[in-house]
Amino acid sequence: MPYRDIIRAYEVADHAGFDEPRLIPPWGSHLAPPVLPRVALRAGVARVEAGHGSSTSAEFATDDAGAAALAAWLAARSPMPAMPMCPGCPMRLVEVDGDATTRASDLDRVEEALYEADLAPTSPGSWRDR
Repeated sequence: MPYRDIIRAYEVADHAGFDEPRLIPPWGSHLAPPVLPRVALRAGVARVEAGHGSSTSAEFATDDAGAAALAAWLAARSPMPAMPMCPGCPMRLVEVDGDATTRASDLDRVEEALYEADLAPTSPGSWRDR
């Protein structure tokens, strides 16, 4: 795309009242939204599925070393470039879910490791309240 067209699109968005217009990754133009990578925490084990159309999966312990390995595994498979976490920056999202067997400390360790790898954990529901 020519640079002048990108600048014009930014100007149109700004004049239309959009705040913080930005480019989206190539998969953002497809009709179907991408499938986020998913981490399911169950009884001290994190099962992760790579998402973004990949059927790759793996299992990790939820201790410090396992959480760090999980985050590194996901970061290496993300189609988004790594960027320091900051407001307005494109974030590489990861869905994190647990059940009644998930310890809060395991969730905290996994989420911290994801943030350190510039991945942003999201939650599909409030399982902590169940």
